Order: sequence, then structure tokens, then C-alpha cells
Amino acid sequence: MKILSFRARWLSQWQQFAKYLRYVFNDHAIIALLILLGAGMVGYQQILVSIQIGFWTKSLALILVGLTFSIFWRGASFILPADPVYLLAAENRLRKILRQATVYSIIINMLVQFLIMLVLTPLLAKLFGISATMIIIIISIGIKGLITFWNMQYMQRFKESAQGHRGQANKLVNWHQLVVSERNRQQKILAFFNMFIDVPGMQARVKRRAWADPLLAFFEPRQSTTISKIMVRTFVRQTQYLSVWLRITLFGGVLIFLSTGWLQLGLLTVLVYLMIIQWYPLVKAQQNVVFDHVYPIKLAERRRAFISITSKFAGLTVVFWFILVLYLGMPIINALTGLLIIVVFIGVFEYWQLRQLTMTKGQLQRGA
Repeated sequence: MKILSFRARWLSQWQQFAKYLRYVFNDHAIIALLILLGAGMVGYQQILVSIQIGFWTKSLALILVGLTFSIFWRGASFILPADPVYLLAAENRLRKILRQATVYSIIINMLVQFLIMLVLTPLLAKLFGISATMIIIIISIGIKGLITFWNMQYMQRFKESAQGHRGQANKLVNWHQLVVSERNRQQKILAFFNMFIDVPGMQARVKRRAWADPLLAFFEPRQSTTISKIMVRTFVRQTQYLSVWLRITLFGGVLIFLSTGWLQLGLLTVLVYLMIIQWYPLVKAQQNVVFDHVYPIKLAERRRAFISITSKFAGLTVVFWFILVLYLGMPIINALTGLLIIVVFIGVFEYWQLRQLTMTKGQLQRGA
């Protein structure tokens, strides 16, 4: 049976991911990523030239190496939800899949660790020398492999063993825990794709966030409508949208420290672009709810609510960056000029993109 083959499950999963990758790495995203990559290389070069060799810089470099262990350390079990119910009669085949998945996870995570350490090699070589850097790289790759192996073993073992049957319990496999961990892993990957395209079967993570209730009145448009109330609460309570805003805001703050002048302005504009395009699923959020069609809610109302809400979040990001560049000593005229350029870009880009969306929606409705 193909379903009992690790290779078949691996191919099926990657075929699913490949369908979404073409939407992630479209022409606009590739250009933006190339700009960010070039800016990152320039900033990295400036750090290498200006960094001072000392105890604190070496300590920070080692802390940075330690932080790399938090990236790609979990394993992939490829165990499906139906396996514990229907395929336990072929448990030996499932155990074989699990062993192959463990080897696969260790190899992939060690490869990712090697690529990360390859990026850090120039910095480590300047601080510690070539020989010590090679030792650090080898040790870090070995540690990542051990962490992944331990994680796979931990996932498949029962947390509590009956007294007197510990040896027998250790031979059992906690298939339910493997199913849960594999589902969580795939949800995290699909959450990334869901930033760019609606992913079928994606389970949105919703949190109450009571601390944000006083802010909801500020983010709602002045002429509050039903869709604006729904949309602002979706933005705040769904991790998909709020996490994008927080990550890009903080990442832009880091780039401000690493770049100057027009390069800095270009990078921040690219980040604003990336932030806005990842918010577009919000325009169609809640359309699968029946009350969306009962009211009904016009697309123009949805567009106005989206522009009003997202422009305020983007405005907070720009204000934070503006305060940061002033704190770092940029002349206020230059800072205001950059602020004006980014604000104009936000308004024009949101209006143009949503106008295209409206036209497409109208064509679809006429075609139907």
C-alpha cells in the first residue's frame, strides 16, 4: 500500500506545499526579497568592518549561535490522524515510517543548521579565528542533530509509565501524541502560506486578547459599520494578522540600526509593502459566514473598512520607525521626508491594489 510508504507521504506533502510556493515567490515578492538580501549583505559587511574583538562581542556571538538551536529543531513524524485507528494492524510498517522520518528530520535540521552557520562564518572567523570557527560549526551541527533526535524520541514516548511496567511501556509508541505534533507542524507551515493565499483546511488561531479591547475603538473607522467591527476584531484576535504587524515592525527597527540614507528608506518601504500584501486575506475574511450574505455587505464597504483599519496599524509602525530614526540622530527634515514618502506609498498602494480586487470581483460576478 502506498499509504504505508514514507516516500509516498513525503511526496504528497511536498506536492501540497509546492502548489502554494508559486504564490509566495511571485515576481513582486522575489524583487522585494532580493532588495532585502542585498541590504542585509551591505549591513553585514558594515558590521564585519566596524566590530571590535573583545569579550562582550565574543559572548554575543556565542549567544547568537545558541539562538540558532531554536530554529528547525522539531521533527516531522509524517503520521496521519487515521493511522492510530485504521493502520495499527500494520504497526511494524508505521514504526518503519517513524524511523525513516526520524532520520529525515535529523538530516534536514542539520542541513539547515549548516546553512545558518555558513552565514555566520565570516563573523565567527573574525572573532575566533578559522580553526575555532570550524570547531564551533561542527559542534553546533552535532547538537542540532541530538536535539532533533531527542525531540522525536520524546514525542513518541508516554510521559507517565505504570509502576512495575516501565520497561514494557518504554517500548510502546504514543501514536496520538505523534498525530498532534505532526498536525501542529503542518499548521505552522500552512500558516506561512496563508499569509499570501487562502489555504484550504487552515485552522486559524484565535486569541481573546482582552488587553486590546480599549484599543478597538481607536482602530475602528469613525463611521463604524458591521464589517468594520468584525474586521478589526479579526485583525486583533487572529494571530495571522497581528503577528505579521509585530514582526515587520520590529524587523524594521532592526534594519534602521543597520542602514542609513536612501537605502534605509527603500528597505522600510519594501517592508511596508510586504506587510500590506500579507493583510489582504482580511478583505475576504468571514465571507464564509452566512450573515455576511444576509445583511448583505457590499464590497465597497469591505474595502473602506480594510483601508481604514490597516492604515492605522501601518501608521503606528511608521510612527515607531520615525521616533527611532530621530533617536538615532537623523535630521528632522530628512525624517519627515521619509515619513511622507512612506505614508503616500501606503495610501496609493492600498487604494490601487483594492481597486484591482474590486474590478476582479465585479468581473467574476458579471461572468457568473
